[in-house]
Amino acid sequence: MRLNLTLSSLIAVVAAFAAGPLLAGENGHHGVDGAKLGLWLVIPFAGLLLSIALCPLFAPKFWHHHYGKVSAGFGLIAVLLMIVIGEGNGGGFMPTLQSAAHVYLLDYVPFIVLLLGLFTIAGGIYIRGDFRGTPLTNTMFLLVGTVIASWVGTTGASMLMIQPVLRANKHRKKKVHIIVFFIFLVSNIGGSLTPLGDPPLFLGFLKGVSFFWTFHLLPETLFCAISLLVLFFLFDTVIYRSDTLPAPDPAQPKERFGLAGAHNLIFLGGLVAAVVGYGSLQKAAPFYDSEASEHEKAEATLLEGYASEAESKKLDDPGAEAARIKALLAKVEDQECVWGYASTLERDEAVEVEDLALHEASKDTPKEAALRKKVMSAVQLFRADIDAEYREVDAKLAQAASDPATASKSLDEARAAFAKTLRAHASAVLAVPRDKAVKSVHLGSVGHLPFSNMARELLILVMAALSLYTTRKAIRDLNNFSWAPIQEVAKLFAGIFVCMVPALAILAAGKEGALAFIVNGVEYPWQYFWATGALSSFLDNAPTYLVFFQTAQATPMSVFAARGLDPDPVSALVNMPHIILVAISCGAVFMGANTYIGNAPNFMVKAIAEQNDIRMPGFIGYMLWSVAILVPLFVVLTLLFLR
Repeated sequence: MRLNLTLSSLIAVVAAFAAGPLLAGENGHHGVDGAKLGLWLVIPFAGLLLSIALCPLFAPKFWHHHYGKVSAGFGLIAVLLMIVIGEGNGGGFMPTLQSAAHVYLLDYVPFIVLLLGLFTIAGGIYIRGDFRGTPLTNTMFLLVGTVIASWVGTTGASMLMIQPVLRANKHRKKKVHIIVFFIFLVSNIGGSLTPLGDPPLFLGFLKGVSFFWTFHLLPETLFCAISLLVLFFLFDTVIYRSDTLPAPDPAQPKERFGLAGAHNLIFLGGLVAAVVGYGSLQKAAPFYDSEASEHEKAEATLLEGYASEAESKKLDDPGAEAARIKALLAKVEDQECVWGYASTLERDEAVEVEDLALHEASKDTPKEAALRKKVMSAVQLFRADIDAEYREVDAKLAQAASDPATASKSLDEARAAFAKTLRAHASAVLAVPRDKAVKSVHLGSVGHLPFSNMARELLILVMAALSLYTTRKAIRDLNNFSWAPIQEVAKLFAGIFVCMVPALAILAAGKEGALAFIVNGVEYPWQYFWATGALSSFLDNAPTYLVFFQTAQATPMSVFAARGLDPDPVSALVNMPHIILVAISCGAVFMGANTYIGNAPNFMVKAIAEQNDIRMPGFIGYMLWSVAILVPLFVVLTLLFLR
């Protein structure tokens, strides 16, 4: 499976870094091939999910003592199946080893380290106060958690707010619904307003969506959040009135509102900075090849020069001016194809090809001319992606040729679109770290582990260690702090992550994979919303978002226009209508609440609640809640916003 990397997909590479960086095999091929895998390979994943759903109900003692072994067993079955089917069917020993190394070193470890850091730091923050779990108090807790989730992430908000909620409701007998709505709101829907809130939105930010674009999700977020908060208040009021509650003890001294362990907020800030600043960290001098950095600066300068040339009017004759722009466009596309091809090569080869790309063909020596001929035959792989990037320019040039009366206006628009795309590419070259230039620990044929990854994880662990060292044990005791929840999540997700490999690989194969019927079936906003959301409910919502994001990008704007979805300002940035991006974003973020494994904090909140003697519903029981409450809500959301 070859790595097709153009200027446009450079941003997609760093998006992969956000959810788990690229671990490319040094033999040019890495991981199982989702285009060849059969859908039956998701059986171990389905088996593990059924075990999580049914064993606590029918074999609770067995599950309590052996859930880690069950998880490991299904993970081992998944690995063995991928090995046994062989490379001809998309698996084999080395591809499976590469996929396993990727998922554990670069997906699972960052996932657990982040959860561990947030769990440890939040466990050292005790919110003082005489909070009594009345419907109004509980609603306010959920509201605060929902608001802050977009700024410290859904995982951070969940870890910070779950203990005060549990403590306020300690005297309540019926409180499962409180935790369920907490997962709906704080652990999922609340993270939709900034790229910091949820990993899929951070991927979109790294792929060219502006940081504040996510505020366009405010209508959908407010609709869901307000609806759930009102429903929760009514639901909790009924239960509160029917519950037999102990009377408050007048002799009990009242506790004033305040924070114990407030210094942990500094460590929380440090952890968030380590995660958010990861992209910049990758391009810092200690972690990035300096020669590659110089070539990127030269390429960006060249693209800026082309942008200036593209946006200036050179000729008064519209026909001649259109021909000039078209000739420049062909020149730029060749340049970007060569650059994209160089980005897939080892460092020394890439430098040679990049040098070739940075000067005119007319200046080639015989050796360079031969190399250019060889390279140009290889870069045809990238032509389709590059053509898609400049589709708007081509459309404006065609419009100018077909309608002489409006030719001048069309050419002005073509020049503006051309220059804008070039400058976006120049910014991407400077901002996005290329895999081959990221300094790494090499693991032979398996791949390599970037130093920047290790630095990020180390920073998070340092923040957690400082929190442990500087926080008094008495504060953690007040929060009923225990390592049991993080241990449960670590053991279960060790199996879940590897069992998901075939499913994610098949999904990533898009129209070439066994799930092509899903990818091919999305055309309208509501379809993008439900397809992205349904898969995000059971798979990692970050790569699921990425698959449908790229599917929408690959769809010609003319196809969207035929369905009444006209181009808008977002289209120029990400090559899809605004409403499609809204649908994909809402599906990935909102529907992560549909199951315990839909988003990272869901299962963690469940484990913490059970540690505090709340008998939470099992996997299927929780889904009954989400199907009864969230699915009708999402249907109404579709009718209101995504028709």
